[in-house]
Amino acid sequence: MARRKATTASKTETTTKINRKEFIDALAKVKPSVANNSLIEQSDHFIFDDNKIWAYNDQVTICQKFQSGLTGAVKADSFFKLLNKIPDEEITLVLEPGKVKISGKKIKANIKIDPDVKIIPLIVPAINSKKWETLPDNFDKAVAFSAFSCSRNLIRPELTCLLIEKGFCIGCDTFRGTKYELSSTMEQEFLLPATAGKELANYNPHKVIADKEGGWIHFINRENTTFSCRTYPDEYPEQIWAFFDVEGEEIVLPEGFIDAVGRAEVLLTADFDLDRIVTLTIDNNMVVCTSEGAYGDFEEKADVEYQGEPLEIKVHPALLSEILKHLTTVVIGDRLLFKGEGFSHGLVLSC
Repeated sequence: MARRKATTASKTETTTKINRKEFIDALAKVKPSVANNSLIEQSDHFIFDDNKIWAYNDQVTICQKFQSGLTGAVKADSFFKLLNKIPDEEITLVLEPGKVKISGKKIKANIKIDPDVKIIPLIVPAINSKKWETLPDNFDKAVAFSAFSCSRNLIRPELTCLLIEKGFCIGCDTFRGTKYELSSTMEQEFLLPATAGKELANYNPHKVIADKEGGWIHFINRENTTFSCRTYPDEYPEQIWAFFDVEGEEIVLPEGFIDAVGRAEVLLTADFDLDRIVTLTIDNNMVVCTSEGAYGDFEEKADVEYQGEPLEIKVHPALLSEILKHLTTVVIGDRLLFKGEGFSHGLVLSC
C-alpha cells in the first residue's frame, strides 16, 4: 500500500489574510474528489495540512498547493457554499482550537473543525523526484477521447480502465474500442480507471508516477495540482490489440452528418454520461440517426451508398461527433472501424 502519515491539528492560533477568489479556485480543484456521503471517513471533508488542501474518496485523491494557514478537516459542502456567498475580495482566516473563524468587512463565521477526522494524506514523491515521467503532449486528449469505450461492468475491472502502453491509449469493453496514438512513447505502463481519467483530463496533467506496488497512479500539472487514483493489478487482455484490425467495404457518411448527431444528442438522458448513446441504422442506401430519453425521442434520415446487410451501431454522441470532425469514411467488415489520423475506433455490429 502507499505510505501514509498521520498529523494532528495545531493548537496555536494562526491568522491568515487571503484572496477569497483564489481560495475558492483552489478548493474547486480539489472538490471533485469530495464524496457525496460520509460512508468513508473524511471523504466529505476538505483537509488542510501544512501548505496544501486535499480531499479523498477512496478512489481519487486531489491535492492543491495553497497557503491557507489552516490545519484540520471541515465539512466541504457548507464551507464551499459559504465562501461563494461572501462578497468580500479579501477575507481573514483565524485557526483556533476546534474551529476556523472567517471574517470580512461585515461578516463573521465560525466553522467547526471535525475532531474525529484523522488526517492521513497519501504520500506522493516530491516534484523534483526522478520517478516522475513527463506525459505526452496529447495525453489528456487521448484519455478523454478513449474513455467512452471502457466498460462499466466491474466483473472485469481491467476493462473499466484505459490501457497506457506502447505509445497508445486504449479503451475497450470487447463490444467497442478506441485506440489513440500518443505523441510520444512512455516508459511507464499502467491501467487508468476511465471514470477517473475523464476527470483527470480536465486538469491538463504534466507528469506521472505509476506506483503499481502501492496500487496508485499519481499525476501532477503545472499548477501544482496532484491527482492520484487507484489502479488495478489485472493484466489487460492481449487480444484487444486485434480488435482494431478490420478489413472490408468502405462507406462515406453524408456531409454535415455531425449536425444530425448534435440534434439527436439533445433528447438523450442517462444517470451517467458514459451511458448516453445514439443509434445509427444503415440499410438500403439510407442511414438513420436515432436517440431516446426521458422526455422524448429523435430520428433523422440521410442518403448513403450502401447495399450490404442491415447494420445497427450504438455509440456515444460526443465520441461520434469528435470522430466526424476528422473523417467520415468507415470500414465495414466483421466489425465497423473508423480510422483517422492517430486513432482508430471499432464497433461490434448488430445485424
